[in-house]
Amino acid sequence: MIEYIFFFIGFCCILKVALVLLEFLQGYSHISDIKKYGHSWAIITGATDGVGLAFAKKLAQAGFSLILISRNPIKLLQVARELNLQYGINTLTIAKDFNDCNKDPQEFFNGIYAKCQNLNITLLINNVGYGEKAPFIESLPLILRQISINIFPMVFLTRLILPSLISNGLGGIINIGSITTLRQFPVLIAVYSATKSFELIFSQTCSQEYNLDILCIEPSFINTKLTKIYRRKPFNIQPDEFVEASLCCLGRVGHSFGHWRHYISYFFYTVLGPFISILLDITN
Repeated sequence: MIEYIFFFIGFCCILKVALVLLEFLQGYSHISDIKKYGHSWAIITGATDGVGLAFAKKLAQAGFSLILISRNPIKLLQVARELNLQYGINTLTIAKDFNDCNKDPQEFFNGIYAKCQNLNITLLINNVGYGEKAPFIESLPLILRQISINIFPMVFLTRLILPSLISNGLGGIINIGSITTLRQFPVLIAVYSATKSFELIFSQTCSQEYNLDILCIEPSFINTKLTKIYRRKPFNIQPDEFVEASLCCLGRVGHSFGHWRHYISYFFYTVLGPFISILLDITN
């Protein structure tokens, strides 16, 4: 009897890996086709550091004008100036602290949209996010902050930008999720993981409802400020590597782990991890 159990478990693991491999090949079957969205405007939240800054540089290199949103006006102007000088693009900076977005979300995000609604926007990069390790029952301020920053900007900005993407018949949205949605991680990040699960379902549902290029990308460790809280970061990649992989996947798949190293990370976290746990339970 036990051999049938092992056979079934092995078959399920192989099938799961095969489906993820197919997704990977679909995303990487061609080079990035980002220019199909035209030399128009792209919105990037959290645009002055890490992944957001890497997106800004890559899209500027591709000829996009950029709407840069972040909380530090000085850093925003500095980044905008550097992009103007290096790539000769147009930029619009909007200084907004997403920590305040839960007080009156409609007013907060309408204020952002009012500054860019007359521009031809074809890309939205929902990058801003926040995570911190803390015991769930002892961290009410952190709970509110993570829910606000990880969910509100994505939902409200998508709602405001979608009508113009639909009317143009062309556009793309990238939502930055996390590999932590795939299984339990014993690292005190319950709310963070839950908000990222929301991002995945939200992305998939909107993509089906409006038939647009909406990508939820779920990376493992990226070398940014957000991951400095971790001592060990297996399969860690740089922000520019992550961005290159993300743009390759946009318009080809609705979900991806991005870089090939993070597909290896997925394999260890979600295939080998549970399988080893089952073996230990059986043998104990």
